[in-house]
Amino acid sequence: MPKQRALRGVLLGVMLLFIIMSLVSAGIGISTMLGVFDVDANASSRSFLMIQGLSSLVAGVVWALIVRLVYLVRTKGEVFSKRQSRKLYLVGGLFAVRFVSGLFLPVIHVNGPSQTVESVLGSAPTVDIFMLSLAVLFFALGAVFEYGRILQEDSDNIL
Repeated sequence: MPKQRALRGVLLGVMLLFIIMSLVSAGIGISTMLGVFDVDANASSRSFLMIQGLSSLVAGVVWALIVRLVYLVRTKGEVFSKRQSRKLYLVGGLFAVRFVSGLFLPVIHVNGPSQTVESVLGSAPTVDIFMLSLAVLFFALGAVFEYGRILQEDSDNIL
């Protein structure tokens, strides 16, 4: 019994952390997208701000989905279910969207004192392997949870 209480407390702490991360990501996304209305921004800067803002909003949705996953585990003990598998697939899809959005970043040149500074401050289309890896990881987790659900149903039908 004390272990269950401790686990529920840890899951509550994780949920609160992810809620904060979701709200911060959404706030960053909205404030970044509001930069599109800056009078001095050129077309490349506006598209950069829009893509980065949308990417941050997607990150906020990802954290919110993970909060929902943890909530269902904490309150209903629902680990292997169709609903949980779909959420994991959706998180993988959102990470794939973030990966693809990096490919559409505009090229922005920044004048600086050296070539290194210009390349750090500028923007260009990127291939974010980390986002791609997370997408693959969550698709794999979704498949594992779906397989676990099927095995659990078979086990319940045998008994």
